[in-house]
Parts: sequence; C-alpha cells; structure tokens
Amino acid sequence: MAEPVPEFHFRPVDGWRSLARRERASIQLLIVHRIEVSQEDPSYGDSADEVARFFRTHPIGVQAPGGAMPYPILVERGGRVVQTVPLDRVTPHARAYNATSIGVSCIGDFRRQRPESAQYRGLVDLCGALCRTLSLSSNAIKAHDELSGGSHDPDKQCPGGHLPLDVLRSDVDRCLAQEVAAFDFR
Repeated sequence: MAEPVPEFHFRPVDGWRSLARRERASIQLLIVHRIEVSQEDPSYGDSADEVARFFRTHPIGVQAPGGAMPYPILVERGGRVVQTVPLDRVTPHARAYNATSIGVSCIGDFRRQRPESAQYRGLVDLCGALCRTLSLSSNAIKAHDELSGGSHDPDKQCPGGHLPLDVLRSDVDRCLAQEVAAFDFR
C-alpha cells in the first residue's frame, strides 16, 4: 500500500510581499533547519502559524530576521507541510545563502529527539518535490550547520544529530526514483 501524501497548505504570512524577489532558477540549495519557538517562550505553540507569529511579534524573533518569516516552508510534527512565503521571495534564514536557497524548517529540536515518522516522511516528500520542481539533485540539500558562514553562531547544531542529512539525502534519492508527491508550490 502506498504511503499517504503529506497534507500541504499555502498560508502566506503578513509582509511576504515586501521580501526581495528572485527567479526560481536562481535557487541552488534547500537548507534544512529546526525550530521550536516554545523553547524560547512557552506562550507560543509549535505550529507553522505560531512560528510565524513568533518572528513577527516576539522580541527574540523580531531581532533575528528583522521581523520577517525566515522559513518559507515548515514541516509540522504530524507531517503537515505549510508554505508561508512563495518560492520567488528571499527569506532571511542562512546569511550568505539566502538569495540562492530555500529554508525548510522542521518543528522540533533534533539535537534531543528524532522527528516523528510522519514528519520525517513529510520532509522527504517535500524535499523530493522541491528537487523535482527546481531541477536539483539531493546533493543540493544541506543542513544549516553544514554551511560555512551560514550562521553567526559557529557552534550551531541545526537541525541536530537526530536528523542526519546523509540519511535524508539517501531517502530523497529513493523518493526521486519513484513518483514524487505533488505539492502546489507558489
């Protein structure tokens, strides 16, 4: 029996139209991140909507990317994929790489725990669909902490050891060899 296709939603965040434009053809990397805003402030939940609210309203969130949503696509714990910013907009997620990459963030702290199986499946399907849509290979998938100059923090662990990117790239290769889940990317 085939795996179910992850639920996909496009819910644009406030302010996305003010982000710089780019051509989709300029995207060379998919950068995988982790985010768990409830660690910073327990009054925020860990959903795509709450992550967007955190970066729009919380002092720490506003300071980091200047109030802009850094992750155009998030994968929630249950596997639901939420696109918050169109792919043709530049978001502030990996310093020197912003203009040529898409930030994909999984909700959770993968320094401490593995992603839930549905979330991991959603991430694999999402990365496969993005690779197919953008004509990229799985080698274009990078962890935030694999990038030289990708963060102000040289000791950053993002997404963390419980989400190994070599395994993710292999799983995306297997996904690409089959029929890839269809996402209606904006």
